[in-house]
Amino acid sequence: MAAQLTQGTCSLPYTSSTSPKYSVTVSYQRTVSGTTWLSGCPSNATDVNKVKLVSVGASPTSTGATRTLEAVYNYIPYNPGQSITGSGSAVYGYDVTDGTITNLTITQAGTSSPGIEFKNGSASCQTGGSIQGDVILGDGIYQSPSGCTINGDLWASATVQIGNNSVIRGNVHATGSTSPVVQVANGAQINGNITSSGPVSISGSVGGSVIAGPRTGASSVSGSVGGTFKTSGTVSVSGSGLPSSRVFQNQTGIVTPAPPVVPDWVDFDYHLSDWTGFTQQVPTACSGSTVASAINTASTPTVVYASSKCPGTMVDLSNQDLTLKTDVVLVADLFDLKNETITAASGSGTHRLYIISPDKVANASPDCAAGPSGRSKIENQVDTDPSVDIMIYTPCGLGNSGSAWWGQIYAANIAFNNSFTLHFISMGLPGVNFDNGTYTPPPPPVPGHLDTVFSVRNISG
Repeated sequence: MAAQLTQGTCSLPYTSSTSPKYSVTVSYQRTVSGTTWLSGCPSNATDVNKVKLVSVGASPTSTGATRTLEAVYNYIPYNPGQSITGSGSAVYGYDVTDGTITNLTITQAGTSSPGIEFKNGSASCQTGGSIQGDVILGDGIYQSPSGCTINGDLWASATVQIGNNSVIRGNVHATGSTSPVVQVANGAQINGNITSSGPVSISGSVGGSVIAGPRTGASSVSGSVGGTFKTSGTVSVSGSGLPSSRVFQNQTGIVTPAPPVVPDWVDFDYHLSDWTGFTQQVPTACSGSTVASAINTASTPTVVYASSKCPGTMVDLSNQDLTLKTDVVLVADLFDLKNETITAASGSGTHRLYIISPDKVANASPDCAAGPSGRSKIENQVDTDPSVDIMIYTPCGLGNSGSAWWGQIYAANIAFNNSFTLHFISMGLPGVNFDNGTYTPPPPPVPGHLDTVFSVRNISG
């Protein structure tokens, strides 16, 4: 019995009815139960700390003669392996070719601050967009022609143009090479500071201070600046929005702060071993109804491995309602969502849906299994609610035509050309740290097993 438990297995009853006859009983203690012994094989609770074996052996020659031996062992409890840890931004795009952001709303539904990160590509936010967190463009310009609000900071590696009725409640950082580097139009508002690599033009309002440099050149202010204006070049001021006492021209030693580094792309292939506690199911056909049925009938955590049946092709889930009874991973090279509801089954609690398109090439850049033109879609009339958090990972393009979402999006490139609301829940993927762009295969679960001997004694009677 001890040999079994040392290997992390336990099979009861452990008896022999033939000579030599014996029987072994097993009990265990948990930290939460103190000195109470619980009968049976040790559970998978992570606080099991001792196991007791009591063996009764019968003499083959002397009727009724028995001997009882008790052994207590320290116990190393079950380790479930690495859990999935949330990381990264609300929306990540690696190489965004269409940065139009129309009526995009990003809110904070979890504990992590939401935001947008584009490794490469520009963003043009317009028509009533509202982003709760930061916007970080690793290599691109930012424009908000009209009516976009960023409630955090804006970082751009090129120029920034803030248009009429647009608001940035945090700070603006820009490192462009054209002049002006930052342009704040009449009717635009920046509540925080501006740090710019060169000249700026301000016709709207800036609540904080402005630092422009080390590039020289002519800045202009016809709006208002609440703090000081410090520049390596010159600044012309018209109106009363910036008193001369707060203007410092031809300054030396100005250093533009380096923007945050947008992490590299994380290559995430599909391995069932990454998904601790999940079982795999391969659908019998590529039809949307077949795949949806596999999702809807799952009663324990399940990976629906559609890529195995449908390599390089679209899994069309249009008009297929998804009602989850458990957490589900859908692995599909391409997918299309349209005219459907995605909710948890009544009374089953809150669940998670991971929609994963595998990236099989480990090169720190996205590789779509369907080819360079491959594109998945979130189309209109996709109704979700807070009962299901949804994580999308795709090395292919992702198009959006309007929806509301609870979860996170990580894509090679993504366009928000219609109204879209993302309530950010930091979900992550197993073994992935989206904050620094790394993947480490998660360790497998380790069964509980015996450790050192705590005590051994004979029991008489």
